[in-house]
Amino acid sequence: MARENFEDDIIHIKTAEEKEARTSSNSECLGTNWTPTMDCYPIELLLDQVLRGNKIGHKFVSEAWIEMVRLFNAKFGCRHDKDGLRNRYKHLRGQYNDIKVLLDQSGFSWDETGEMVTAEDYVWDSYTKVHPDAQSYRNKSVPSYHKLCVLYGEEICNGRYSISICNADLDSEELDLRIGRFLVSAIRASQII
Repeated sequence: MARENFEDDIIHIKTAEEKEARTSSNSECLGTNWTPTMDCYPIELLLDQVLRGNKIGHKFVSEAWIEMVRLFNAKFGCRHDKDGLRNRYKHLRGQYNDIKVLLDQSGFSWDETGEMVTAEDYVWDSYTKVHPDAQSYRNKSVPSYHKLCVLYGEEICNGRYSISICNADLDSEELDLRIGRFLVSAIRASQII
């Protein structure tokens, strides 16, 4: 019985993938006003799936999406679908990329205490003249950035602000992540859920 339901869920997900170009009419995600709690929870779900090996390249396996949708909807009492959570995944990837680009620029650094990108005013002023969209990060805290590095970062350390979980003890209660010269301990996502 449970096997049939699981296969039905997979068929439903595959059908949604085939219709990916259009927005699902069953999703309430389009009108969702994402609260900080709602924003953090998908990150925890995604991170848990990464640590469980359910991400291949830049994509999660279908079973991972099924579980994440189920857990998210159960926690918040809503009817989001895979497309809605994938849109949030893409939004978070954009946020990660924006911050990474800033940190790759001379004069910008990561403030672990404030959980934000910092630079002298003249650096911000000069950069935002050319890239006005970056202004939003000038005073914006991004508390989950170290987790976004695990989700979207490169597998091999190659710079000041990249991280690697290649040698991490995934059975440990805590994971130690290195972001630049900062060592960050992250509680396993499965412990939070």
